[in-house]
Amino acid sequence: MTDLLSIQQARDYLISLQLENKDNFIFRGENNDYLTITPCLYRQIDDLMKSISFMIPNICLHIIDNKLKQYITNNNEFTFLEEEPFGAKNLVDNSDSTFLNISYGIEALLQHYGLPTRWIDFTANVDTALYFANQDESTGIGYVYYCKIDQFSASDALIVNLSDFTMQLRKVLQFPKTRPESQNAYALRTIFENIRYSYKLESIKFRKEKEYIGKTHKEMFPPDALRTWLMGQIIDYFWDYKKRLKMYLEKENKSEAEVARYENLTKNFEKVISHLGLWE
Repeated sequence: MTDLLSIQQARDYLISLQLENKDNFIFRGENNDYLTITPCLYRQIDDLMKSISFMIPNICLHIIDNKLKQYITNNNEFTFLEEEPFGAKNLVDNSDSTFLNISYGIEALLQHYGLPTRWIDFTANVDTALYFANQDESTGIGYVYYCKIDQFSASDALIVNLSDFTMQLRKVLQFPKTRPESQNAYALRTIFENIRYSYKLESIKFRKEKEYIGKTHKEMFPPDALRTWLMGQIIDYFWDYKKRLKMYLEKENKSEAEVARYENLTKNFEKVISHLGLWE
């Protein structure tokens, strides 16, 4: 749609679209008309930071996998693993592997919490998309991109219903409602670096309104105990790694080049820790 609408007109149009298509659409709000819609990991991030971003989901998978095993042992319950695991839809090979689905879900969750990954944030909720699109009043115009979930082929995309994933995960870990649930979050991962022109991604634009009463910041970003716990686990892991690395370097007779490489690695770890600790 090329017409410039009011924010209320945009909302009415997108909701009618969602209703007519039986909730088959996902949305992404942007506060500017960006030329690309690209995962954070493919933007200007150095190779070392990329490798660390790949490591963190594996660390979290190990932490959560142990919690799930403990839950199963204590509750003698397997049913939540048998059906569409954690709301994760593997469109690459239609695998029923719980491990694969959980690993996708964790990586998508970390994207939502601020880690650069291969995933892109979407939502099934129109008001959530409008909230993000209506930020930064100086640009004047907000944009909401939207697409049908079932347009993605089995060979090039993964979709995670992040709201369902975190709802089931936090019940196991015994945490209250999470931020992805409040935002009706979805996440999309594709083989393309720029999805804006790779799929049938439609858009709508509207005039930003400072006085528009949609979702509030408090509703969008409630306290999230799951995030706090997960970030704490990651930070503890990295400090422990740094301590063990220091002991290793002191014990072994390493060359100056190797010492410099390890020191650079720990600096990047600290950079990631700082990023995760400050991100809201």
